[in-house]
Amino acid sequence: MLRIPYYHNGITGTTRTATVTLTAGRLTYDIKVTQGVIDPGIIKFVDAYGNELENGLFFPIKNPDGDDLPIEAQTVYVMFSVDKVEVQLYKDDGIDRVRYPDGGLIPQLYRDSRKPFTEKVQAFTVQPNPRRAGDGTSESVGGWWWRWDNLVFNLFDKDGTYLNEVHFPINQGELQFSFRYYPTVGNSRTFKVPLGAEQYLQLFVNNNWTIENVEILDIIGDDGTGLIQPDADNDIVVGRTNAEPKMYQESVVDLDNNGGGNDVWKRGYDFRLKLHAGKWKEGKKGTIRITFRNVMHTAQNDFFPFYRTLDLQMVSEKTSYTTAGEPYFYLYPLRFDNRLLLEEGQYRGRKAVVADAENICKNIGDGWRLPTANELLLSFAYVGALGGDATENSGAYGQDIHGWYRNWSGSYWSSSYYSEKSPNQYFNIDFSVGYQREKTVSTDNLYFRCVRDNNSETTKYPYVEVASSGVTVVSRDANGGVNPSVLFASGELPSEQEAMNKIAPKFQIENTSSSGLLWEGAKAKCEEKGDGWRLPTQREMFLIHGLGGSVFSLNSLNSSIDWGTNFQKINSSHWTLTERDNKHWIVGVNENREFGAWDSSNIDNEGNLVTWPSYRCVRTVE
Repeated sequence: MLRIPYYHNGITGTTRTATVTLTAGRLTYDIKVTQGVIDPGIIKFVDAYGNELENGLFFPIKNPDGDDLPIEAQTVYVMFSVDKVEVQLYKDDGIDRVRYPDGGLIPQLYRDSRKPFTEKVQAFTVQPNPRRAGDGTSESVGGWWWRWDNLVFNLFDKDGTYLNEVHFPINQGELQFSFRYYPTVGNSRTFKVPLGAEQYLQLFVNNNWTIENVEILDIIGDDGTGLIQPDADNDIVVGRTNAEPKMYQESVVDLDNNGGGNDVWKRGYDFRLKLHAGKWKEGKKGTIRITFRNVMHTAQNDFFPFYRTLDLQMVSEKTSYTTAGEPYFYLYPLRFDNRLLLEEGQYRGRKAVVADAENICKNIGDGWRLPTANELLLSFAYVGALGGDATENSGAYGQDIHGWYRNWSGSYWSSSYYSEKSPNQYFNIDFSVGYQREKTVSTDNLYFRCVRDNNSETTKYPYVEVASSGVTVVSRDANGGVNPSVLFASGELPSEQEAMNKIAPKFQIENTSSSGLLWEGAKAKCEEKGDGWRLPTQREMFLIHGLGGSVFSLNSLNSSIDWGTNFQKINSSHWTLTERDNKHWIVGVNENREFGAWDSSNIDNEGNLVTWPSYRCVRTVE
């Protein structure tokens, strides 16, 4: 047996030689021995998913789910070729050093002593403390925006000879990496996303990213379209990165976009990623898991790679204006958008001619369609319970992806048209304040939303109760009904202010109308009746028409809701209580049974007194 000592001079690739002479009697034999220096301490670091960690672990400096919550732990698997490693934390405990709670390092490590390990694969679990007020750090003294540490690995050979030292960095910094506007489920990395339609996921980041892997998990009730439909414009694909021109030049929606989104450095960006989701089907659901390789480019021009996984919990979801109780129809949860929101200085969503809008709704799957005229009227009446305002005064940072465009950028299609006129004239409403106008199918592009039938045979809200003294419209009763956020609260007094343009949970409307008065006279006549009688709000009048309480020729609910024999359906335009720009809303139908809504003062453009509108009184019923 030939025993040769270890040869280590610190320079990989150098060699030394020797000759060994064997003698047996008169025979001799020379053996040339060459000994080389290979990498004396091969050591690799990988995470729990098998990704090699090129520059340590990166942690957010606070939990995105809440400042007082712990940081999620990460495990690094250390694989080494030497016979022993001894590990300790970086020796200095400075203000900008990572801090650990009890149990935050498994196995426990120290700054002033080493711990030996001889297994060739060793797991280390790391959980830093989050930044908290009162922990001694601040923006002025350090440790507030960035913290760092090192696991220091000292490598030894079989003879106990010290080989070298390898540092494994642990960094903690301000991290932004999430999809805006979609609700989270359980944690800040799982998002609930509707199946059925094309949509844009707005990814807010302060680091560079590349999609490393896309997995389809736990799909239930598939209809053959899966969770992602084939689409050449899809962005949820392996290899998509912020460094592509399609992303940093065509998909950034920041108001202060400087064109530098190909290398995210010292700021954040909002990227819009297109997802063409699988078709909607009752009960269908599953998860799209997206693994990103991220690189934090620091202000000091250092690069720290890490991996982040975001889950899209894909669901066949529908929206209702009710809470406890059945609606007449369901609304598809999402508005429809373009890749970029800003167009000609205004935030706008996707528009289409009516035929294309009908096809888009149909292609969601499982019975989705354009709303009828009465469904659009109910949607306007209860808009606050069906998503509200799409832009909330800021298209980049204050959006509501479930909302309606109400910024004077266009009206919404219905599937209804007046049979007395050309079938090219479709009913629509501008959801900004409620104006209605007709549009020509072949030339106009309008907004659109999609609805679905509710086939339940139980009581649907709103409904009407018929009595000899008038009809009561019930939006909510003791069993539930319309979301109370869009209704008058108990004891709340209606007024003409726009903020009070709501609907009473129950209100009674007279059987007949009167006319011949200015707005002030109509208002006074109703109030003279006492017992809370008043003019209806604009939204209450929309609701009456939507439920078939008028001769409006497009009302598809006329045959299903019985207003009684004593009730004279509204057949003219009526004053309402609601004010707009020192005028008041008139809502009703004309001699052609066409719906209309506009605001008017007491004097028209020709100087005539506006006494021709009718009025009909209502009162809140407790």
